Amino acid sequence: MHLLTASGVLVGMLSLVAVLRQDARAALLWLVVAQVIDGIDGPIARWLRVDIVLPNLDGYTLDLVVDYVTCVVVPAAFLYRFQLVPGWAMMPSVSLVLFTSALWFSRKDMLTEDHWFRGWPAVWNLAVPCMYLAGTHHVINLVVLVLCASFTMTNLPFVHPLQVTDGRVFTAAVTVVWLITLVTLTMMLPRHTAWGDLFLLGPPCYYLGLTANRVREERRERASIGMSKKMRLTA
Repeated sequence: MHLLTASGVLVGMLSLVAVLRQDARAALLWLVVAQVIDGIDGPIARWLRVDIVLPNLDGYTLDLVVDYVTCVVVPAAFLYRFQLVPGWAMMPSVSLVLFTSALWFSRKDMLTEDHWFRGWPAVWNLAVPCMYLAGTHHVINLVVLVLCASFTMTNLPFVHPLQVTDGRVFTAAVTVVWLITLVTLTMMLPRHTAWGDLFLLGPPCYYLGLTANRVREERRERASIGMSKKMRLTA
């Protein structure tokens, strides 16, 4: 299974080569392949108990290395090559993506026990393709990029689309639909449809809704704890 995980680097390289050739379709399709590999290698490795069979290889570290290439470096190159933000902001934007993502990947507390990410999880391999396929304005892309990057080192909760404990099946199904939509719209390039935008931007809105709900729940929990402490002190 380590071989499967490591193959993500090769897929990332194929995507990067496609970016350099200005072949957006091939680059996006290879990114989806990398996402699929990233989604299935962990469960298979745990099922096969690879950590016992190959104790000297750290699958978690390997996964982080591969993810930084496929989720950050290649999308940053795509962002630059296909000019998705205003020209004056191009290099600062690429630098921001690379820098903040490197910091996030070094976090020791990136995941909660119930599989929520702390801070924006640097999934630029999903955000950047959405910008390109939706054809959003360069300024809008820049605003979204800055907002996402600014959330990396916060504790704002973002759902893990495949491993989250609560609502896992539905959230995973939404993610699968999203990936299918990415592939479909990529194959349709350069055609652009309104229904495509709906299926493309719907899942991110769903994830943001989960984040908002999680924040409300955490605030209620903190308020409840604070009230209980106050009542004990005044009793």
